[in-house]
Amino acid sequence: MKKDNKLDKVLASEFSEDVLDLKDKLNKITGSQSAEKKKSKLLTLILPIVSIAAVFLLAIIFLPSLLDGNSAKEVYAAYYEPYPMALNQRGDSEQSLNDAINDYTSKKFESAAQKFKILYTKDGNNVFLLYAANAEQAMGNYQSAIDLYDQIIVNNDPKVTEQASWYKSLALIKLDRKVFAREILSSLSENHYKYEEAQAILKSL
Repeated sequence: MKKDNKLDKVLASEFSEDVLDLKDKLNKITGSQSAEKKKSKLLTLILPIVSIAAVFLLAIIFLPSLLDGNSAKEVYAAYYEPYPMALNQRGDSEQSLNDAINDYTSKKFESAAQKFKILYTKDGNNVFLLYAANAEQAMGNYQSAIDLYDQIIVNNDPKVTEQASWYKSLALIKLDRKVFAREILSSLSENHYKYEEAQAILKSL
């Protein structure tokens, strides 16, 4: 009878340990499931917030350009055209000038730009510099054109300063540097040959 009691105690002890071990495993599983549920709930809360923040950020980046009037490309395309050729062909003694004029009128702008720059270095005629700048602009070399227009403006030649200011503003618009373009356009006097166009651009930008 005593042996049976001992056996019962041993069995009870082992059973109790098994129960405790099983209980511990169940607690771990339950805890793991609870943690997963918490993570899932947290993700459910975070994802909409992240999505809203992303949309808000994109709006901050792109909305100003959508609301900022016409695009730079549209304005530039509407108002830019190369400065018309106003120089006349000369005699054979000035063949280099004739060649530059022919290249410009034939839209061989790369060659025209080089030839007009050479002509400018020889006698400092700012008209040649204006055509060189226009040729650069026609090729899409906007910053090079701006640099040449700046040189004309610094030279303060009344024959071409107005044209240089106008074409510089267009080049700045093409580069999407609207603030600087507005400054130039706003400074043009009512007597400027492109005053009305300048006012129209200021309204559209």
